[in-house]
Amino acid sequence: MKIKEVRLLSPVALRNLCIRNNWYTCGSNTEYSHLLLDLTYNGRAHMTTDDIEAVARDIIMHSSNIDEDEQDVLSIMWSVNEVCNTTFHYEDEE
Repeated sequence: MKIKEVRLLSPVALRNLCIRNNWYTCGSNTEYSHLLLDLTYNGRAHMTTDDIEAVARDIIMHSSNIDEDEQDVLSIMWSVNEVCNTTFHYEDEE
């Protein structure tokens, strides 16, 4: 058996992260709902690196206090990853 890492991101954890950092200050309610539901929770069994990058870029696009440079993307990705719930489980190898 192989051990697999699974990352999940709750909308509440992401919302609290945005509030703490004063992020997502320029988004509409519809855009914010898209971030919290579609990009994090909507049926995902695992948050991939690409998913976390999409969340970070969406935050940057809707925040007045962040410049869009690659260091900011990486920094926000780090913060988002920190609030993810990470678990491990055995997976049958094929």
